[in-house]
Amino acid sequence: MRSPGPATPSPALDFLATIHAKERIGGGTAAFAVLDDTDRARLESLLGTYHDHGLTPTLERQARTFLISYREIDKHAGVLDAAERERLSRILDEPPGSARAASAPRRPGIRWRWRWVGAAIAVPLIVGLGVGVESYVSSLQSGPPPAAGPQPPAQQVPPGATDLQNLEREWGPWRQLTPSDQRPQTGSPALLLLEGGVSLASGQWTVPSGAPGWQPDVGGSVAAVSVHGDHADITDADGNPYIVGINQPFVISSNPDTVLLIDRTGTVRSVSLAQATAVRRSLRK
Repeated sequence: MRSPGPATPSPALDFLATIHAKERIGGGTAAFAVLDDTDRARLESLLGTYHDHGLTPTLERQARTFLISYREIDKHAGVLDAAERERLSRILDEPPGSARAASAPRRPGIRWRWRWVGAAIAVPLIVGLGVGVESYVSSLQSGPPPAAGPQPPAQQVPPGATDLQNLEREWGPWRQLTPSDQRPQTGSPALLLLEGGVSLASGQWTVPSGAPGWQPDVGGSVAAVSVHGDHADITDADGNPYIVGINQPFVISSNPDTVLLIDRTGTVRSVSLAQATAVRRSLRK
C-alpha cells in the first residue's frame, strides 16, 4: 500500500487555529478574546473555507494577511506567550513563496476538521488554565460563544442639556449681566441666555426683530410680562425673574430650541432656534 506524500505546508492557516482556540476559551481569561466581531467572523470564514475546500495559495496568503494584523493586536494585548509569539514571527518573516503552498486536494483518512485542530492545539493551554478539555470540546461543538452579558448603559445626556450646550458653543462668547429696574442695561440687541435667574449676553450674535418667522408664542416659557419703556420685567415658567430689552431676542435655558422676544405691546413672540440661526446677524460688523 503506497503511503500518502507529505502534506503541503500551511503555517499561517495552522496558526489561525491557535488564535481560534484562544478566542473560544471562557472563564477568567477574557484577555485571550481580543478580536472584534468583524475580525472574529473573518477568522471563522478562513478556517471554514480551509475545512470545506482544502488548502490553496490564495487562502494561505489571506491567512498571512490576517496574522499581520493580529501581531499588532498582540503587541498591545499580550495574548500570545513567548513561544507562540516566536512562532508567529517565523511565519511572517518567512517569504510567502517559501511555504510552497500549492493547491493540495484533501485525502481520505486525513480530513481534519479545523475545529478539532484548534481544540488539539489549545489543550495544553486549557489544562494550564484549569479548564476541562471535555467542556471545551463540547463548547466547540455547540457553536459560537454566547454574546457577552448586558453592558451598563452609556451615560445619557438629556436632549435639553445637549441643545443648551450647542447653543452656548455656537452663540458665544458670553458675558454675565446684572440688570435692575434702576439700571436695566440688558446688552441689547445681543441675544440673552436666561438661566436660573442669571442673564448672559452673547458677545457675537443677535436676531433682528424684523426678521421673518416671528410668531406669537404659545409655548408658555414666559409666565408673566410687565413692559416698562424700553425694557420688560418677565418671569419664566419656573418663577425666575429677568429683565429683557423690548424686541431683544432671548432664550430660556429650559427651552433652548426656542428664541423669544417681547414686543412693545407685551406680546411674547418666538421663532425656532434653527430659524434664528439662519437669520442671525453678527454684532461685530
